[in-house]
Amino acid sequence: MRKVLTCIGMVLMMNSIFGQPSEIDSIKNVLITQTQLDQVRSLNELAWYYRNFDIDSSFYFANKALHIGLKQQSQAAISQSYNSLANNHEAVGNLDSALFLFEKVLEIKTELNDTLGRAGAQNNIGLVYDEQSNYPESLDHYFKSLRLYESLNDQEFNTAMVLGNIGIVYKKQKDYDKSFEYYNRSLKLYTQGGSEFGKTVTMGNIGSLLIQLKRFEESISYSESALSGYRELGYSRYEPYMNANIGIAYDSLNQTLKARGYYNSALSGHYEHNNQFEITNVTLLLSKNYRRSGENRKALDLAKKALENSELLEALDFKIKATFELAESYFALGNLKMGSLYLSRYDSLKDALYEEQRSKQIVEVEVKYETEKKEQKIALQTAELEAKDLAIQRNTIFTMALLLIILLIIVSIAFWRKREVSKQYAVAQEQKIRLREAQMTAVVESQEKERKRFAADLHDGMGQLIAALQMNILSLKTTKEVEKQDGLYENSKSLLKDIHTEIRNIAFNLMPQTLVKEGFISAIQELVLKINRAGQVKVHFNHLDVPQLNEVTQISLYRIVQEFVSNILKHGDANKIFIDITGHEKELVLTIEDDGNGFDKNRLENGEGNGWRNINTRLNLLNAHLEINSTPDQKGNSILIDLPIPSLIINTTSKQTNT
Repeated sequence: MRKVLTCIGMVLMMNSIFGQPSEIDSIKNVLITQTQLDQVRSLNELAWYYRNFDIDSSFYFANKALHIGLKQQSQAAISQSYNSLANNHEAVGNLDSALFLFEKVLEIKTELNDTLGRAGAQNNIGLVYDEQSNYPESLDHYFKSLRLYESLNDQEFNTAMVLGNIGIVYKKQKDYDKSFEYYNRSLKLYTQGGSEFGKTVTMGNIGSLLIQLKRFEESISYSESALSGYRELGYSRYEPYMNANIGIAYDSLNQTLKARGYYNSALSGHYEHNNQFEITNVTLLLSKNYRRSGENRKALDLAKKALENSELLEALDFKIKATFELAESYFALGNLKMGSLYLSRYDSLKDALYEEQRSKQIVEVEVKYETEKKEQKIALQTAELEAKDLAIQRNTIFTMALLLIILLIIVSIAFWRKREVSKQYAVAQEQKIRLREAQMTAVVESQEKERKRFAADLHDGMGQLIAALQMNILSLKTTKEVEKQDGLYENSKSLLKDIHTEIRNIAFNLMPQTLVKEGFISAIQELVLKINRAGQVKVHFNHLDVPQLNEVTQISLYRIVQEFVSNILKHGDANKIFIDITGHEKELVLTIEDDGNGFDKNRLENGEGNGWRNINTRLNLLNAHLEINSTPDQKGNSILIDLPIPSLIINTTSKQTNT
């Protein structure tokens, strides 16, 4: 689906490539009769045609065009050839090279005062940054391109294209409201300009976006319009994507049979075009659809098929989803053994995906660091050259008679400025040192507290289990009776299982993976699920209009909830716990209530326990207000926490979920 959403021009380009071999031959035939500058244009056209089926030939023609352009010293020819080479590098994934060449194109177009060329170069640079997931830089260049296109006449199509690209980036950043705004602006221009293809693709984009906004009826309307558009244009390859989107929308409206019909249409279309990637995706959607309607055996078969396809495609994300569907299907069929097996595999695959993403992030940070070092070096060299040029210009402007006076003034100013800069630099360095020392102290104290807690967990839990296992092993060595040996063996197996569970619990307490990957709402849901599975206390979790918070806030909120719930489980003798998180215009309210024993809140607030100190530290960090309502010897307690939103929020979404 991503190809449809992000590369509108790719379809038209592919049609021209495979539908016009005679044009390639025609260009080759006229090359020998053309002037050298005309040859540059023809060679770049050949590079364009060859790009998607013979990349080596495409590089050959683009390099040959560049050689002629450099020989003729034609800036227009050079920029055209750089553009061809940049597109080739982007096609094979050499994004740094593509970015460098597109920036060279922009420099030349700026020197030539070519506004249309500058707009195209800015858009291409934005595309590369988008592919690198550098969304702030991508948006910066897209908006520069947009302003340039809007300043020109008869550029409605290009303006609509850039608006669509901006909408795609906002969607990737999960700013769905802004994405919807730019998609609509793009659609309006395509409609006014009579571009049926642009209109169709943009309506498909909006249909997909409306699913994220949970506006499912509207999503169906837009997706059906896009489906009709693709059908009329003859792009049958893209009809299945629209069918799948319509199926998702109907599934979300609990119209499972209608959804199933569209899923099957999508699946048939993808099989027709041998799109194995999307076949796997729709198969997973169908599996979930059947499971929701209680047809668990069919759901199981589809999940198995999706897992086989994901392994052939080496698609880890699909493999994780298929493994989870298998676990859920087996559980629904009452096969707890197989369900538990696939659930365990699902956890392992999630861990593998996390490590893969973590390694990728490390590489990206290293590349970014090296790039910044090079940019700083270039900037320093440029500044030095500019300073030298400025000195030369001054020497030629001033007369010999005034040279001494001006020189004294310059020296005095330079000395004063140097002294002021030195003072400012010294102050800044001192502030940096103090800040670094404070940060290091905070980190060390935090690490020491975490180590003490980790050591206590190991000593209290793991230590006792290992000691018991050691006694069993020693008893096995000295016991001759078979029955006792069997009993000791079974007991040892049970202890090993307890040790494994204890290790997983310690790892979960240190930092749940769900909190890192999916945010604190999902992490709290996972915590609630674990407690409810134990069957002793029933936890209810609701959240409404919770904004997307920064990472520090999410971790702090999760730890606060975890600590209070842990205290209730240990000391409260409660049967029910209610957790509610509600976002308001200026504040976020967290409420925790239980039906357990009351306590003296003054003893808690004046206590020196690690748990209370950790909660208090995190509350101060968030600038939050805490209110505790509890009475000793009475049932029922409530905890209310108010947090100011503006300092915590990233982007706001509006949705409600109950757990």
